[in-house]
Order: sequence, then C-alpha cells, then structure tokens
Amino acid sequence: MSLLETVPDTRSNSIKSCKRPLTGIRIVDFGQVILLPFATRWLAWLGAEVILIESRKRAFQRVTPPFANNCPGPNTGARFNTLNNNKLGCTLNLKAPKAIELVKRLIAKSDVVTENFSTGTMENLGLGYDTLKKVKPGLIYLSASAFGRNGAWSDYIGYHSSVNAFSGLAQLTGYENGHPRLLGAVLPDTIGGIYITFALLLALYHYRRTGEGGYIDFSMLEGMLTLMPQPIIDYTLNNKEWGRIGNHDA
Repeated sequence: MSLLETVPDTRSNSIKSCKRPLTGIRIVDFGQVILLPFATRWLAWLGAEVILIESRKRAFQRVTPPFANNCPGPNTGARFNTLNNNKLGCTLNLKAPKAIELVKRLIAKSDVVTENFSTGTMENLGLGYDTLKKVKPGLIYLSASAFGRNGAWSDYIGYHSSVNAFSGLAQLTGYENGHPRLLGAVLPDTIGGIYITFALLLALYHYRRTGEGGYIDFSMLEGMLTLMPQPIIDYTLNNKEWGRIGNHDA
C-alpha cells in the first residue's frame, strides 16, 4: 500500500463543521532545526495534517540531546518530540527520482509546502515553487531563511545567534559601557515561527476567499527588526544611535 493510500484526502470536509479551524488542511513540511518545526507545530495543533519529510542520512533533528531516560535514539530526542508532536512523518531519499515523484504526488493532494533549506536547495531538487505551482494550482509555498531568498545576503546560511547579531538587536542589548549581548539562545526561531504561523493563516484565509495561492519569502532577520521599532525610527529620522542602558527604559 502506498503512502498516498494510507493518508486519506480529508481536505473536502467543511471547516464550519470541524472542532479545530485547520482540519482538512494538509501541509508538506520540509522544516529543519527549530524555526519551521515550531511554526508547523502550531498549525498541527490547530488541526492541520502536517506531514514531515525526513531523511535517514540527515537525522540531525532526531539525534540532538537531551534524550528520554538518557537513551539516545531516533524516537527519544526531547527537542524533536517537543517541536514535532501531532505530525505525521515520511522518510525519503530526496536524491532519488522516485522519491521526488512521490513528493509531487503528495503535494498534488496538499495545500501548503514549507521549507527552510539553504537558498537554491529545493530548486536543485526539482521542488521549487515555480515547479510545484504547476503540480498543485493554488499552492501556498513558504520559504524561510535567515536573510531571505533575495538580496545581497540571500546565499548566506545563518542560525539564531548570527541572526540576533546581524539584526542589530544584540548591539542594543547589554549594560551601559559594556559589550553587546545575544538575547536568548533561540529567540529568532521562536519570533520567526510566530510570524510564519500568522503568514500561513493569512495565506489560507486568502485562498479560501479567492482560490489563489502564492509564494511567501520569510526572513528571520526582518522578524527580529520588529522588536526594536523605536531605535530604527530614531536613527532613520534623527540620525540618533541608541546605546546600551542595561535594565533601564527610555
């Protein structure tokens, strides 16, 4: 029995008759590390059927400690289970043509695709938005990255700490006359995950009204900029740079 036969197409259910608002929505999730898994977990909790695409050769998310009962294994990782509960899973070797064909068949029966690989990875696999929107008209496709898919920094790979630093927020955080400080270990991932959740909810709302899908290019850096509107406005309008003031408030 194939994967598509074991996952029934329930998207035709009326959303008005469901207890959870996203029941009937299917998401094919290529999310890695924290940012996207955090966002799609919220959508799964809201009733969406989230199918996580994984690889045995790159099981980074599953082999990261801490582990339940201090027993390392693919099913005991605390971070993986925290971020991916209430999701379905599918293990595929995306370098195999048959796997790509299977993914396309799955996406043809889905509503949303999410990914946060390095820029160009999905296109090289034959799974870019321009290709998949032909497989599934009305598809909502979200790409998440540190610095966006366009512009001078689009080819750079960055995690939470580098995004924190490049955003300028670390420059404003710290004690007076002290050095910059990173604000929270994975703060950019959680802030970004919240923005992604709302972006996809808005896209789904738009789709239900118009039948139009679309491409969402999300930058973690831009999400962090929203945490410091006053310093940005003050510098833009008055050329005034804010310094570090510890626990004080302007």
